[in-house]
Amino acid sequence: MFQKSILEWLSACGAAFLVLPKAVALHCEPFDLSASDEHSQFENILRQTPFQILAPARHALMLLSRESQQVGEVEAFAHAEALSEYGRVLQAVYKQSGDESLLRALLTVRQGALDLAPGPAPLMVLRLADALFDLCRSMLRSAQRSLALFLQAEEISGQMCNAKVVLLYKQLGQWVEGEKYAKKCGLSITHLHLQHPRLQTMPWWNLEDPRLPKWLRGMRFRHAVHIIRTDLQKCLERTPSAFDDSANDWFFVGSRFKWTGLNLMHSARGGWNERWCGEQACAKRTCDMLRWRKELNHSLWPKLSQRAGITSESSPPMYVNFYALTPGSHILPHLGHDGRVTIHLALLVPPGNQSRIRVANQTINYTHAGQMLVFDDAYDHEVWNDGKTTRYVLGVTIWHPSLLIQLPPSEIPPEVPASHFTLSWRTSPESPVKQKPKPSDRTARSSICRGRVICAGGSRIRKNLSTMRYQIEKALACIRLLDVPWVA
Repeated sequence: MFQKSILEWLSACGAAFLVLPKAVALHCEPFDLSASDEHSQFENILRQTPFQILAPARHALMLLSRESQQVGEVEAFAHAEALSEYGRVLQAVYKQSGDESLLRALLTVRQGALDLAPGPAPLMVLRLADALFDLCRSMLRSAQRSLALFLQAEEISGQMCNAKVVLLYKQLGQWVEGEKYAKKCGLSITHLHLQHPRLQTMPWWNLEDPRLPKWLRGMRFRHAVHIIRTDLQKCLERTPSAFDDSANDWFFVGSRFKWTGLNLMHSARGGWNERWCGEQACAKRTCDMLRWRKELNHSLWPKLSQRAGITSESSPPMYVNFYALTPGSHILPHLGHDGRVTIHLALLVPPGNQSRIRVANQTINYTHAGQMLVFDDAYDHEVWNDGKTTRYVLGVTIWHPSLLIQLPPSEIPPEVPASHFTLSWRTSPESPVKQKPKPSDRTARSSICRGRVICAGGSRIRKNLSTMRYQIEKALACIRLLDVPWVA
């Protein structure tokens, strides 16, 4: 029926059995699994033993044991589906561990599922193409093979149009073929993106655009940049090993630990990470600047998507990270997610304009600390660091402005909860006068004191009906923020 048994295909995957328990701890423990169906499904797979994964009840009954390596008589399709399911686990585990033996096992499993499938199997061809695209693109040979598989899957299924195909054509320098493919699909080879058609699309945003939140511009101020850089340096001094690439698509750099980050907040991992944001934590002040901003509130997605008429199975990932890119690194062109806008606040950059980012057809250098770049990462983009020092930025994603504007203020939680400020109201002694005061006496005033106390006040005029005299009452209201170090 087929040339190799399922056990023969799995002979290369022995190392995966040892890594699976570790993967459960790495991938599931820090996640809020209820926040995403995808992570819940992944958890359910990882909670099973490898043998259970290979024997889904809906496909076949496979008799597997360490003593007796026998496989019951099943249909070839059941073998292929079981292998394909196992490949999903291997791919996620490899992204967490980076063990090259797992990558070899993964590609073997994907190829095995394709070989065991009777007749054309476009879905399995796509899965192998995706694995090569995501995990092996830094090797041109794999990029060429991935392109061929994508085109093969499209030929089998009769469907066209995959943005990854355009990226592969560009990477391989096949611009003529890429332009022909993009034209057929109504795509732009220079402005390739995945942004939702209901949302305004542009690769770069002007920081002065009134649709962007005002507090973004305030983060460029020297005081705010100093706070964030100090937090970054404290985190580097206390726990330098905490900068890892388990949350990054590190395979787009070609190898591990070139593009790393410290994850302060991730919507799919339980929100804010109190290890870095809690009391006495190294990045507490940075987290406090952003924690209550509605533009980062990932719980708003159901309302936002409904108002905008966007149907999506899961929310776009929202995050706040310190990102590090080591000298000589190049993040290959890739596509992010729709529904959001990305901010990079430069903190430590190599001198001489040696680090840069390209989004669509425009490239901008990272030039100095405090420089802020706002771009749509749903567009094709890539990053270089040609300098001799590591580039550090604060990366923040916010909701696309076209989404938030559709949500009534009453449906948006307050940015600073009542527990974070005290309110005092002071009035001056009454000053009775016979004549009605002039309008110039009714002056309002306001002040902001070092970002800690916000005061606003003025004068009002009352007429005492018993004495028939006018009174001027001067008042001043002050809000003292308890935990927020900087407020726009």
